[in-house]
Amino acid sequence: MRIANNGSDYSQIGSSGAYIALFGNSYTNYNGVMQYITGSTGSHQFYTADGTTERLRIASNGNIGIGTTNPQFKLDIYDGQIKMGYLASGAFDTIIRMLVYGSDSNNVIASFKHPNNSQGIGITWEGIKALGNGSTGVGTGNQGIGLSPLGTGVVYVAGNLTATGTKSWCIKHPILENKDLIHVCIESPRADNLYRGRKQLINGECEVNLDLECNTTGGMTEGCFVLINKNIQVFVNNNETFDKVVGSVIGNKLTIQSDNVNASCFIDWLVIGERNDDEIIKNLSTSSTGSVIVEIDREIQQTPETTNLSNSSNVF
Repeated sequence: MRIANNGSDYSQIGSSGAYIALFGNSYTNYNGVMQYITGSTGSHQFYTADGTTERLRIASNGNIGIGTTNPQFKLDIYDGQIKMGYLASGAFDTIIRMLVYGSDSNNVIASFKHPNNSQGIGITWEGIKALGNGSTGVGTGNQGIGLSPLGTGVVYVAGNLTATGTKSWCIKHPILENKDLIHVCIESPRADNLYRGRKQLINGECEVNLDLECNTTGGMTEGCFVLINKNIQVFVNNNETFDKVVGSVIGNKLTIQSDNVNASCFIDWLVIGERNDDEIIKNLSTSSTGSVIVEIDREIQQTPETTNLSNSSNVF
């Protein structure tokens, strides 16, 4: 059956194979053609353009395929990109767009982009990277990656956290409204725990419980200090008088003594212990005793070739 308009534009319902065809001009000119076909397999197939190229298929099991005639998932897209979102003027602060690729020249297999198509994050063979100022992605600008918890939540990292750059913390400046305040983390070739405090001598001596007095909020359960530390070092200092003081640690007790049995001054103390917990011992960057191996072989960058995924159509 054919419904014609001036003999050129028409809709046609075919009698063979159960199909509907809409032609822009005539049935011999496929410009603007769309065909909806129900094949012998029970699937629905959609064609556009020349009428011979299949664009979308709904299989008999309900799977939808774009770019594939045999969809294996509820939505199976082959050899193309996915864009989700709405790009609206003035909506950059609230709208995002997601692009999913097979892999581009920067090894980005999936990216989450700002609607300006520049800033965002990309999932690559090497990990998660910032998408820079350029539209082509990784490394083209000085774009940073932020990871923030919701509200007062905490960001947890399971496993090792290694940084090739400088590690630091940044907070809102406590005095200057237009500034932030940055402090850089202390680095060491040892995995050290640091305990410090201040205590008053009574009759020339005092004792510090390194579990309970490691901070001002009650510290740790007694026994923790001994279990998680080894190679203990003690530093004590008398800043008030010229009396000599010495310190020693036995178990979780720091004992400070002065050569003046009548001393009652305050002593600043510092105890450093090298980590001895199970996690540091199991760490791949430490020896069998938990000591840090400071010189290691450089890791090979993860690429499609090294991960044997270059020929895989199911990246995820």
